[in-house]
Amino acid sequence: MPDCPALPVMVSIHVPICNEPPDRLCRLLALLAALDYPAFEVLVVDHNTADPGLWEEVARECARHGARFRFFHLGCWPSGRAGALNFARAQAADRTAVIAVLDVGAVVERNWLRDSVLGFANPQVAVMRSPYLVRKAALDSVGGWAEWAFTEDAALDLALLQKRWLLADPAVPFEYGPADFALQRWQTARQAYGAAQIGRRCWRRLFLPLDRELTLRQRWRFVAGRLPWVGDALCLPSLIVTLGLPIGFAAAPWRFGVPTALVTLALLIWRLGSVRGSRTDAAITRLALSHTVARAFWNGILGRSTPGLHPARGSQMPTWTAGLWREELALLLLTWTVLAGIVTVHGFAAWQAALWCVVLLVQSAPYLAAVTVAAMAATPARQPRAFRRTTGPVARTGAGD
Repeated sequence: MPDCPALPVMVSIHVPICNEPPDRLCRLLALLAALDYPAFEVLVVDHNTADPGLWEEVARECARHGARFRFFHLGCWPSGRAGALNFARAQAADRTAVIAVLDVGAVVERNWLRDSVLGFANPQVAVMRSPYLVRKAALDSVGGWAEWAFTEDAALDLALLQKRWLLADPAVPFEYGPADFALQRWQTARQAYGAAQIGRRCWRRLFLPLDRELTLRQRWRFVAGRLPWVGDALCLPSLIVTLGLPIGFAAAPWRFGVPTALVTLALLIWRLGSVRGSRTDAAITRLALSHTVARAFWNGILGRSTPGLHPARGSQMPTWTAGLWREELALLLLTWTVLAGIVTVHGFAAWQAALWCVVLLVQSAPYLAAVTVAAMAATPARQPRAFRRTTGPVARTGAGD
């Protein structure tokens, strides 16, 4: 898509909302109004919000920003977020070439849109994750957003790969910081649940060698980005097994303790590897969300609902409560209790006991991080970091071969 100064790429920015605090929306709308880009519109689509006090203030704020900001209240909308996005797609301006989807907690710099649309210079690129922009022609080619999917963006990625479109990331990734830990927890649970849901529904095209809908490279591209969540999911049953084996360890350490400890340690190294290279605060937050990921992922695999997430109706982003870390606190205390019991009974005379204690100590790190981050979230939140400017060429992450 050429960057023509006389006719800039028209971008339609869609913001689906459900039971959102108006102050978050007003902050986002103010940032969008200040964008340094000449051709864009903003469509805020509210769905399944019963309280008029939540959406009426947002409607007034949209009107205050002028004609390029439009607000729609859909009332009861069974197809939820994906259905709201399909509605917005039908309402987009006629010459729209790119659709951007933003969550309420997004924080964008003035140059975000101007830098991001450069990624569509390659006509084969369908998606630019900054955070999520999609070429409208590509979206139309697969029939719009998948209303069966909890994470409609991941389902769209899979559908576009089948059509041999390219998916791209900025050469320097944008960093997204939600307004609070509760919001980040909600977003992570939604993504993990949605990934498991897609895996359960589309496992044939992803994993069966005889299925030709996707190439081997495309399958790996899609699955690889979700492997850290698989690691979190596997660590939860591993912890349960670890906590349930002290008796077996005491009776036969080589048979019960050492093999389990080694497998658990390998999983933990995998998990810690997923945060390598991150800033310290981002790495701690990533560890703090491990239990959230594991719980949501297993619920998605089993087809069960998960607290705070309602695929059919949309979801309400929570505020901070002590319930956010009750399970993590219980598992942290239980892990430390078992560790103390092993030290009391065996000491460190046997190297197997020392290995077991190290494993339990490392296993407790994500739960300690969760309790710490959630407790810090109770204090007044700092302003989230904005998207960073992207420079340099676009890096392809999906191939149409």
